[in-house]
Amino acid sequence: MTQPCFYTKLSNRGIIKISGKDRYDFLQGLITNDINLLKKGYEGYDYTYKTCKSIYSCLLTPNGKFLYDFFIYEGEYDNGGSELYLDCEGGQRAEELGKLLLMYKLHSDIDVIVIPDSKIFSISGNITPYMLKKIGNTGYYDPRHKSMGLRTWNKSIAEEGTEVISNLPLEKWDINRIKRCIPDGSRDMLPKISTMMESNIDKLNGVSFNKGCYLGQELTARMHYRGLCKKHLCAITGDNLPESGSKLYKNQNRQEELIGEMRSSCGKYGIALLKDEYFNEMAHNNENQAQADYNNESVISAIIYRP
Repeated sequence: MTQPCFYTKLSNRGIIKISGKDRYDFLQGLITNDINLLKKGYEGYDYTYKTCKSIYSCLLTPNGKFLYDFFIYEGEYDNGGSELYLDCEGGQRAEELGKLLLMYKLHSDIDVIVIPDSKIFSISGNITPYMLKKIGNTGYYDPRHKSMGLRTWNKSIAEEGTEVISNLPLEKWDINRIKRCIPDGSRDMLPKISTMMESNIDKLNGVSFNKGCYLGQELTARMHYRGLCKKHLCAITGDNLPESGSKLYKNQNRQEELIGEMRSSCGKYGIALLKDEYFNEMAHNNENQAQADYNNESVISAIIYRP
């Protein structure tokens, strides 16, 4: 039986359009990834491109802490021109990102347009040549991981009917993301606090260590080359997972030994920021089970993945 193709309407997404002759140089000095990959292609962890249709990247504070993450792709005008699109978190987050980009504009020849509420769909499963043709230039492969499929703003793909494409509930899409420990913006990375290394962005094709200077590069490079990061996001499973931001403690005769902090979750699956010491202790003991306390209730039954 042929595996079906699915679409999922993603929640809380926005689009920022950047046009003007300086658009590439402007972003190159700000973002963690190499904008020129859209032109020359690259060999990534999961893909080999002659040319990329999209890149995944982040914007950091000057001292290297996370602010925003987004996908960048180039759209074409009917008259042959082009502009860059940032597929980012929506609502107020998109509006604040747009204002920050304008603050950094200075004398750059660019224009910034913010669309805070945009319909973005994820396409997964058996993506047939027919579906690729239908999506055409209105979508791109998610550069973070092959399992995340395609992303598109072509809402007509949801009108094909069940014989061609079926709806995959957002909850199932979210579980697939969580199992692969892929952070979902500010749900998993804390603005002005999280770093690229602890969030595994370097493992998700989101950081270039060859492009040269960008905002927050010094801390990011130092943590990468010196191995300074002592905690990382991990995918976990368990019953009664606590709310995002909850502190997690090791269950050791009820002594409160802090081991990490909860981030996003869906059902019994979640992402947590855990100390490497705790993760390595489990690996040394050759066991995948880990108990943790939250308000005297055991909530983590296993760590299932860390990139």
